[in-house]
Amino acid sequence: MRKSLKGVTIVLLLVAMYGCCRTRSCIEPGYAGPSTRWFAASVHPVRTQTGTLWSESIREAVRQAGMKPLNILVLSGGGQNGAFGAGFLNGLNERNDSQDLKFDIVTGISTGALQATFAFLGPKYYDKLKEAYTTVTKEDVFRNRCLFGLLCASSLKDTAPLRSLVEKYITADVLHQVAEAHEAGRRLYIGTVNLDTGEFLTWNMGSIAEKGNEEALQLYRNVLMAATSVPVLFPPVLVRQENRSVPIPQGLHTDGGVRQIVFFRQFMIDVIKAEEEELARSTPEKPIARLHEATMSVIVNGKVGLGYECTQERWASVGLRSLSAMLDESSINALFRAYVLARKNAISFRMIRIPDDVEIDSNSEEFNPETMKRLFEAGRSLAKIEPIPWETKPPTAEDLDAL
Repeated sequence: MRKSLKGVTIVLLLVAMYGCCRTRSCIEPGYAGPSTRWFAASVHPVRTQTGTLWSESIREAVRQAGMKPLNILVLSGGGQNGAFGAGFLNGLNERNDSQDLKFDIVTGISTGALQATFAFLGPKYYDKLKEAYTTVTKEDVFRNRCLFGLLCASSLKDTAPLRSLVEKYITADVLHQVAEAHEAGRRLYIGTVNLDTGEFLTWNMGSIAEKGNEEALQLYRNVLMAATSVPVLFPPVLVRQENRSVPIPQGLHTDGGVRQIVFFRQFMIDVIKAEEEELARSTPEKPIARLHEATMSVIVNGKVGLGYECTQERWASVGLRSLSAMLDESSINALFRAYVLARKNAISFRMIRIPDDVEIDSNSEEFNPETMKRLFEAGRSLAKIEPIPWETKPPTAEDLDAL
């Protein structure tokens, strides 16, 4: 009886403590005051953080490119599997016939968001990519919460160590270089999901960087933290966006991979219209790059398609396997969307992914240095093959003719 009473007391105590957890106030889009007009009146699942279309960015990129081919780099999510993408970029840089690794547009999701800044700034930062994806351990990324700490927490893990890493790598000097690249017409975009509205938001990181102050540096870091916040495992981030010098809570932001593993949207970029407008300004001294010179390179930090697994007749095994199938289908759909839009805009599409014969951990958030080193070398070796085994279409591209 005493044991039973003790158990009931503990449960009641925990329930009471949970009821005391702090809550936050939210401003619903559509009827807020003048200082929050930047919210979309009707929530759309995909929107730009700045409210402007990417067509403006692509026009500037085309204008700056001149006769140089327009290069677009799309980096996927994948946790520790990002070591593959880091190795692949380093391998490209080591080739004797290395292509121009100065990408005009870079987009990143989740672990790809962490890679994106260094990929955007170019080979001189690839050693940072190698360091981050071959030496980091899970202790450098997160720490476990205590049992009572879980009651009011927004996640199972505390990512204070990851924030320290982000602060180590994203410095004021890095921000300055991103701003310079942005001013030169190049664009860097990161995707997050606003949990309050359900929107996928695109952050113009160069636009943030060009402010050049401490507030901009903190916002840049916060966006990266939000972009890598795996739901439930890692805490979402309350990102604040200035509007007329008034800090407005933009909502809790989390990993953009919740909606898509890669992103490239038509409403963001209209290459055909961009070329038409820029060709009108073309001169013999500075001709404009043609559409057939535009290339989208997609690095998938993971595998596409599910391998065989003997599923046990237990709810946990069935549930996890079913969830894996759902996530895999979502990844395939995102790649297919990028491929269709690339073709629609006359952009050459190519993708690379972790080969089927390369073993990966079932948990991509394990951050095992040995696994990451192996994936880094797998990506590096793949990039040095002649010719590089690029895939020119995603697995479901056969559906395109029917569509």
